Amino acid sequence: MQKLIEDEFEIDEKNSSDKQDDMKENKVGYLSVHYIAKIKPHKVSERDVGNYKDMVLEIQIRTLLQHSWAVVNHAYNYKLSKKLPPEMVRRFNLIAGTLELIDQNFQQLLSDVESYTKQVDEDTKQGNFENEIDSVSLHAYLSQRLDEYSSIKKSFAGNDDSSVEKLNKHGIKTIKDLDSEISQQIGEIDEIQPGDFSKFIDFLLASKDPDTSYDEKSVNGSSAKKAPFHFHRSCIEKIELHLKTHFDKVKTTTYFNEEKNIGLTCAVSKNYSTFENALFWFAFHQSQSNFLKNYKTSYAAFACGNSNTIFLIDYSTLESYLDQLSTSRGENENRKYWHIKIRKREDKYFMLTKGNAEEIDITNHKI
Repeated sequence: MQKLIEDEFEIDEKNSSDKQDDMKENKVGYLSVHYIAKIKPHKVSERDVGNYKDMVLEIQIRTLLQHSWAVVNHAYNYKLSKKLPPEMVRRFNLIAGTLELIDQNFQQLLSDVESYTKQVDEDTKQGNFENEIDSVSLHAYLSQRLDEYSSIKKSFAGNDDSSVEKLNKHGIKTIKDLDSEISQQIGEIDEIQPGDFSKFIDFLLASKDPDTSYDEKSVNGSSAKKAPFHFHRSCIEKIELHLKTHFDKVKTTTYFNEEKNIGLTCAVSKNYSTFENALFWFAFHQSQSNFLKNYKTSYAAFACGNSNTIFLIDYSTLESYLDQLSTSRGENENRKYWHIKIRKREDKYFMLTKGNAEEIDITNHKI
């Protein structure tokens, strides 16, 4: 700010002052930079402010805390006329010292944050991804990694604490962890093109845990906290009516009926496409496949957008599709999952396959 003022104005050095220079080492009190200034001659012609050509003005620069002290100092000097008992004068000075100390620490903190931000930016440019994930490192990384995804990049505010918490909860603690996860799914990101940062994080985490359905959130405009439970419940109720049996929950996405002879998995997804043809994405995990194999009769249900669009596929049929679908793997075989991508075209629904294989028409599985 001082440099800006000195560049823009002609400063009267003799009559300008920095109150810090007048403060002795054993004193505390009013701090501010006072400039006595005029508009520089060439600035007058450039900006058509001839009426102010010879006007002398005073500009005071101080922090918010310094200004607070200036207000108190004014009251002390002019309203109280310094007629205070020694004990009160001491308290007054203690307050002045405390405000100055807080101000110094706050300015140092801002400087440290700026230095940290520059260091993280440089680390990221150099390919050093060892930094822990926080808003600063996340923004630095995504600004470079997702440069081609402008809608995601623009929607990231740089202070999304909830996204940092989500990533940490799922074991993504460092930028290196995040980079590894994105690298595994970059093909899917290219195809789905999540429209904003929130959808991108939801998509990324949906594959991490079959029993935590982040892809369900904000369904039909409902709140993020309430939507998953009610959406799942309404889907299960519709499936119960269709199969004429009641299901009990085993985990978030797995169920069996009262007789425990029918197994069921139920996953839900919002629309990930910003185009005319809706696209729904699910992670079908190896653990879910193993669960369904335990039952003579079993089904996998995929709810697209709302409980009115549910595809109930018997496991034997779904199993015959799996080899045609794209897969990703976690740290061990049991963390393998298949990408179930369902695309709506006019009044039909298709399960997308890997490569150039023919898409699978699943319209008749809609209940």
